[in-house]
Amino acid sequence: MTDEIYKGYLLNQYSENTVLQILEKINWIKSYIDFIVPFLLLLKIFCVYMIIQIGLYLYDIKVGIKQVLRAIIWSEYVFLISPIITLLWFLIFKKNYGIYDVKYFPPFSLLEVFQPEILEEGIIYILQSINLFEIAYVIILSKKISQACKLDFDEGLKIISSSYIPFFLLWLVIVAFMLLIIA
Repeated sequence: MTDEIYKGYLLNQYSENTVLQILEKINWIKSYIDFIVPFLLLLKIFCVYMIIQIGLYLYDIKVGIKQVLRAIIWSEYVFLISPIITLLWFLIFKKNYGIYDVKYFPPFSLLEVFQPEILEEGIIYILQSINLFEIAYVIILSKKISQACKLDFDEGLKIISSSYIPFFLLWLVIVAFMLLIIA
């Protein structure tokens, strides 16, 4: 996302002075994003850890912190595939694009089935979040948890299905509701 893309989008709604101020704020945020992202990732890993611990507790399974964290971190790598696909798509196949093209380009998600222009932001968030990468994450996480607990895959999938998936769905509903309220 370059300044020209933001500028082209914002000039339809604001004056040139306002657009320059907005671009300045966007660039200020971009300068700090490299420091914020690792903390957000650690927060996500901690939250997933706590959620999985609830699932392990429900099944009365005891496993070390290190094994659970290792399973979560290995599973997180699947989420790197989506931005790589997006980057390659806009570098190789679609060189002339706007902010909406990038915003509504979630590879392999349910949003591909719908027209995002006619949907509310909350619904768009839900449809973008339900994708093949999330399914792969659940499968990999189930496999890694079952290995850490020395269980078969079905037991690992039960643990993840009774802990991570309900919290993920709850998260989707909360964020979608907040987006609908803000809009």
